[in-house]
Amino acid sequence: MAGQVYGKIECKSANIGSGTIYAHQNAQEVFKGLYDFLTYLETQNVVTLRARFAGQGASSAAATDYWDGAAPFTVGAWFLFEWRTSTTTPANPSYAGTRVHPMYILVQLVSQSATMTGNAAPALFNSVSTYQDGAVAIQMAVGVGGSMMPWAGTLGTYGTPASFGSQAKGNPVWQVPPGGQGLYVFPRSNNAGGSHATIKQNLNVFMDCVYSSSVITRYSFIADHDGLFVIGDQGNDQLNRFLYQGVYKLRSNLVATQDPYIQIGGQSYVLNAGNNFGDLIGSAVLNGGIAFNTYGTYDVRIGIVSMLQEVLGYNTNSMQPNKLFATPTFDEMPVLVGVKEYYEGYAGAIDFFRIVQNTTNNDRNTAGTRHFIGQPAVAQYKLSIPWNSAVVPLSGTTRTGTTGAFP
Repeated sequence: MAGQVYGKIECKSANIGSGTIYAHQNAQEVFKGLYDFLTYLETQNVVTLRARFAGQGASSAAATDYWDGAAPFTVGAWFLFEWRTSTTTPANPSYAGTRVHPMYILVQLVSQSATMTGNAAPALFNSVSTYQDGAVAIQMAVGVGGSMMPWAGTLGTYGTPASFGSQAKGNPVWQVPPGGQGLYVFPRSNNAGGSHATIKQNLNVFMDCVYSSSVITRYSFIADHDGLFVIGDQGNDQLNRFLYQGVYKLRSNLVATQDPYIQIGGQSYVLNAGNNFGDLIGSAVLNGGIAFNTYGTYDVRIGIVSMLQEVLGYNTNSMQPNKLFATPTFDEMPVLVGVKEYYEGYAGAIDFFRIVQNTTNNDRNTAGTRHFIGQPAVAQYKLSIPWNSAVVPLSGTTRTGTTGAFP
């Protein structure tokens, strides 16, 4: 929502076969690819690596290779990055958004029915403890007040690469910052009333490489100074599971009373008007939640989506493209979001991605700067996401993809 957009897009993993090893290899390449993208963002002053664990049975704490490298990340590996602001240490001197708090995004790898122990624990993945498949999952947390550092585990030292690789999680994984007032942990189940409110260990799975029928996997990562968007086509079927974590744009009269943080997506490629996102158990395919502090209680609650369907014309006589223009033009509509739990109300709109209708899946706009992903039928909603105009969707042939700032 703020600053330059960057991506590592059109990555392709093709370790094909029936068995857990192939699922692990594909998932490990996704995990490693996201780590490489975030380390690239660190060179752009957008994020900072704060902690890393090489994985259970890793050859050394410094292990960060692909599975076929000399020292690979192994099962249970995780990393923690901080999204900088203009006042963090180190700072993002280019930050021009409205975010007050640094955001912390934790990513973890699980596969081959391995139990998470030692530095890999505590961890649950969509509310389960093991995956026979290969899976990659994400948490986001924001600490309010005090040090604004919600991580309860150990940390590496910025500027000292050798200090990273053997960090441990805390129990609970997240806490109210020292001297602070509040804490948000995404997805919803890690908060008051949720199944994981005590230990706060549940992560949101965005990639699930099925062991019994491992196939080509495609994925992309896109970020700006306020959020991270991940795409996972885990079956090479052009059904792009998506997950966004970051900020949304508050309606103007809520600025003083609501923190604008959100996570939406996971194992769903469908986003329709009226959808809820997040649940108390933490296993929803459309997982996540929305920050809530209107009454002075810092919490993450179940969210709800609206899409101005009356204007888009979905499931009626289509009003797309918009014929009010001399040359009919497809509209990009905001994704309106609200707090559904306890029926709290409309909160604002997601600006990082938008909604289009009556377009083809995996199509782009004329300039190539927006990519449309979602449900296969033309009449169904698609997400419009930022895209590198120099890269054609579905053209990727390697696991490294294309990395860089979007023109």
